[in-house]
Amino acid sequence: MKQERRAKARRSCVWHMLLFCYMNNPHKGFASALLVIVLVIIGGAAVWWTTSQESNVPTDSETTGLPTTQQGTSTGNQVTPQPTTVTFNVYFGEKDDSPDTVNCSHAVVRTIPYTPAVAQAALVELFKGPTVSEKQQGYYGCFFHTDIVVRSLKVENGIATANLSKEYDEGCGGALSCAAQSRSAVTNTLMQFPTVKSVQIQIEGIPRYPGEEV
Repeated sequence: MKQERRAKARRSCVWHMLLFCYMNNPHKGFASALLVIVLVIIGGAAVWWTTSQESNVPTDSETTGLPTTQQGTSTGNQVTPQPTTVTFNVYFGEKDDSPDTVNCSHAVVRTIPYTPAVAQAALVELFKGPTVSEKQQGYYGCFFHTDIVVRSLKVENGIATANLSKEYDEGCGGALSCAAQSRSAVTNTLMQFPTVKSVQIQIEGIPRYPGEEV
């Protein structure tokens, strides 16, 4: 609307200027009429050029991609930023534990880049064992191997079923305390999540403790 009003004003100005020139010309003959025609053509071209230039200037809405009434306000369209990290606990043994202790129950905090599969990531971090600094503080891992692979992890009806590679069982030599520590570390790590009420462990798809849930 503003552009249209400005264009009309320019056209009116041009016509008034032409009329003034014609009325004040003492020789209103053929040459004068020809001059008026030339001026009309030039004036019309000038009006067209300025109008077309203004029409090519983007409006605020085109520049920002938003209606001008919504600039600076994003209520109703806010996007919650995705977290960049996730924090959880892994569970290790500690050097001052009693020799009779079979429960790897010492929580150590881990913070890693964000992943939606946080429970599986927690098991991966658990199997890596303690860091050098944590070992210096007296923590030890509850597995003989640090290359245990999480084949799959699913949680259904509160039951977390962890399918692990065969390395999970290797190294214990049938010792009950060793197996109990390994089982405890996995269970404690998974049970920290509210959706997990019990844990089942599988080795290469075969239940490690048939008929048992922790």
